[in-house]
Amino acid sequence: MTKYYDPGETWNDLELVTWQYTNTWYNIAGYWTPGSQNSFTTPAQDLGTSQWVLPTTVIASEAVGSSSEWTVNYLVSDDGSTYTSQPVGAIKGRFIKTQVAVTMFSGEEGIQAVNTTFTAPVKTWVLAATDTSTLAGSDSATTSLAASKGVTTPHTINLSTEFSRISAVKIDPSLDETRPLSIKIIDSSPANFTFGLIDNGTWGNVSTDADITLTVTGFPRVVLDSKTGTVSIA
Repeated sequence: MTKYYDPGETWNDLELVTWQYTNTWYNIAGYWTPGSQNSFTTPAQDLGTSQWVLPTTVIASEAVGSSSEWTVNYLVSDDGSTYTSQPVGAIKGRFIKTQVAVTMFSGEEGIQAVNTTFTAPVKTWVLAATDTSTLAGSDSATTSLAASKGVTTPHTINLSTEFSRISAVKIDPSLDETRPLSIKIIDSSPANFTFGLIDNGTWGNVSTDADITLTVTGFPRVVLDSKTGTVSIA
């Protein structure tokens, strides 16, 4: 802190004069600069094999207020040596570290404990008895990709509010559908899930639309609470 006083004032006048907070510290101790981060990375947890998991995280902290901002990432490795950073969501790996950070505001925020649990929950989403011709089409890039895979009538559904990873998809044709149908996945990412139907009873297996029930399974979506650092299933 810097104290400014007028000529003629003495030390006895200090308490009567306004102090000017011209430095970057919020508290006198000044151990942290506001806007910087207090971070912590856990030791690696060995899952035994490289596999898909859905991490959820709970953080015990102190002196964290409504202005604090948390970030959570996961460091993932198959060999325990080289790690890559992944955001919250479904991840695949054997060795996983949890990396948390809180942006400093009071200058006293502390991280006491970080607990991450790795599970493989399954969620199912069903689009029942739907004529696929009524579904939205795809953007130009996805349509071009679909055409290269023999699908001329692709359909895109945004499932990002449902899934963090899509692992399986199946179709059940309506009872009055006699054609042998199959599904071709163009993009399995939840935000741009795109598929097309193929009539396997035609010469060349022609792209088509039909009345079907679509069933999608995968890992549910997880969300980060930036005020507490908690990562939980939505």
